Formats: sequence, structure tokens, C-alpha cells
Amino acid sequence: MLLVVFVGIPNVYAYIKWNAEFTEFMEMPRETITGSLVNAKAIVEYIKSRNIDDISLVTLARPGEDPFEEDELCAKYIESLLENEFIDMKKEIEKLKESRGLRFFDKLTQQDFPERDFYLCTELNKFNFILKANRDTDGMINIEKVEV
Repeated sequence: MLLVVFVGIPNVYAYIKWNAEFTEFMEMPRETITGSLVNAKAIVEYIKSRNIDDISLVTLARPGEDPFEEDELCAKYIESLLENEFIDMKKEIEKLKESRGLRFFDKLTQQDFPERDFYLCTELNKFNFILKANRDTDGMINIEKVEV
């Protein structure tokens, strides 16, 4: 069974776009979920509880740009949890402050990127649920909260 995990801010538009563009090249996913650092452990528990062995971790990016570092870190963290490997996440999160996360600490950008948001987005395993994308009978995509 193929499970696709969209890493980063749950982005239904990205799922729809990805679904339309790439499914002709690969097996249709049986399930699609979204996640981030705040529920990474729940994602892993969900995967393990369902004995899913075919997983694609998809990080999001703007067209023509590299994936967001925080999303790549989340994918790396999920992978490490699946493989029972250790990553010093405190150290990795601190590194984000010196790259893309720098905007959260700039006094000139606080209106758009409040410092508090950085800490909210990088709080590990705060929630014990996953968000699952389901297509209804009309073809609309709905996001369902699934407790783990």
C-alpha cells in the first residue's frame, strides 16, 4: 500500500496539484496525509500501526525553488523515527534560525513573521493526530483529523 505524506503546512492545493500532475507516472496512493514537526511522532505511529511499508515523503516548495528547509528537516525526522535513528532535533531546529527561520527574528518582519510562530511550528510532537485527505463522492478533497 502506498502512503503519501505531505510534509509541512497542510496544503490541500498542493495535494490537488500533485495528484493531477504526477499520478500518471506512479501508483495512486491508497492514503494521503499531511503533517509537520508538531505531529511527526503521530505520523510514525499511524504508519507503524497500519504496517505501511511503501511511503513517499513529499516536501513542498514554490515552483522553481528548493524545498523549504523546515519541511526537509521534518521529513528527515520522520524517516529517523521510522528507522529508529537519533537526530539531535534541538540542534537542527537551532540551525533553522540562521537560514529561512531568520525572518522570524527580524524586527522589521514581525508583522508577517512573528517570532512566536517559529516556536509554534517547531514544537516537536505536540499533537497526537494526523490529517488525512479523503475524496468525497463529488470528487472534493476533505481533510479529516484522525487520532492516533
